[in-house]
Amino acid sequence: MKKFFSLVLAVGLLLPAALPGAVSANNVSSAEHISNKTQLEDVLTVKDVIDEDYQKYIDKYKGEFSTYEEVRASANFGDGGTVDMDEFDRSKSKGYKGIQVNDVDEYAALLFYLDDQNNKHTTGKIEKNSGIGAYATREFEEIISDTYISWIKGYVTVTYDKGVITSTNTDSSIYGFHPLNTYTHNSKRSYVDLNSKKNGGKAYIKGTLNLVIFIEGLGTVSTKEINGTISFSI
Repeated sequence: MKKFFSLVLAVGLLLPAALPGAVSANNVSSAEHISNKTQLEDVLTVKDVIDEDYQKYIDKYKGEFSTYEEVRASANFGDGGTVDMDEFDRSKSKGYKGIQVNDVDEYAALLFYLDDQNNKHTTGKIEKNSGIGAYATREFEEIISDTYISWIKGYVTVTYDKGVITSTNTDSSIYGFHPLNTYTHNSKRSYVDLNSKKNGGKAYIKGTLNLVIFIEGLGTVSTKEINGTISFSI
């Protein structure tokens, strides 16, 4: 399912914008929610995302939380504000633009599912690109977070001289379904720890994912700190 979305939903990133003077989802009237929901198009449902595990997550978290804020805090997500609905309506990008949530139970099912996938996919196969000669550069890449609709790859590039690493650089990017969602690599918090021989080590990749979720019709942004580790050796 993961790769299916990447094939049919490949579009450019659109930055989510905070709505000036916007109120929280809890303060919007039911009438406004219903009006917004009926106007929404091009959004995924929670069931689309979780797929065959939808009912399992619904049953697990049904009635566990009374507010959306409780869910975010418990699932290790942050509040990134709201989406400018005018921008959403004006968007000409093809494909889905967000995930629609209808109640607190669905929100809990979605966020805990995404948190589980992030924790599950922090290791994977490493692909290497090697240079030639005594002075060479090699790049290692690895999927550090995988929600099946989008995934984040971490990268560490090392330069070495006669088998000794002389410099390193980290990066990370989002792939797959991510219209209106953004990911930012945190170069200041990402770092590389070399072993004593300086011929390998571990790269610690960090970044922030901003995920667009429509809560009962109101566009919100939930933030998630992404952490991954890449082990490498030249």
